[in-house]
Amino acid sequence: MIETAQEAIKSILETYLPAELASRASPEGGTAVDLTQPARYLLNYDPKIMPIINQSLFPVCAITPARTKLDDRLSSGYVVKDWHSIGIFFLFLALSAGQTDTLNAMEIIQRQRSRYAEASIAALKKHQQSTGLEQIVVDSVEYTRTLPTDAAMSSFCGGVLVSVRARDQTTL
Repeated sequence: MIETAQEAIKSILETYLPAELASRASPEGGTAVDLTQPARYLLNYDPKIMPIINQSLFPVCAITPARTKLDDRLSSGYVVKDWHSIGIFFLFLALSAGQTDTLNAMEIIQRQRSRYAEASIAALKKHQQSTGLEQIVVDSVEYTRTLPTDAAMSSFCGGVLVSVRARDQTTL
């Protein structure tokens, strides 16, 4: 079931993402960026339901279902192998102290998007066997545009979507 795969991915990220983020916060020869553990892990996300209210809700990690495909070649009898397509979406908010700080806020989000994507992939690939999932395959990483959240450009919002497929086995 896709919920089982979502919960397994959530468990991996909650357990192992902090260590992966810590190792990427200050790369040798690179710029240090605050990479805190996501404030919330959601099993679905709708921007109409959860508006941008305050910075304490960010970053957010939404683990959203896309589809399930039965793999008949690997299924036999009552044992079914499924491939679940799941999107892992990280949403960031950066505050801007004024016009001169606008580029800095946008740059912070760019660095966060890149490092969170890399850290989540590393956590999933290193620890995929710890949850009962047979395999996790990363399909793509897509970066959203960084946009101001208001006309005064006092804060900016951006995100990254990591699309994965997780294979599990179900006995009917």
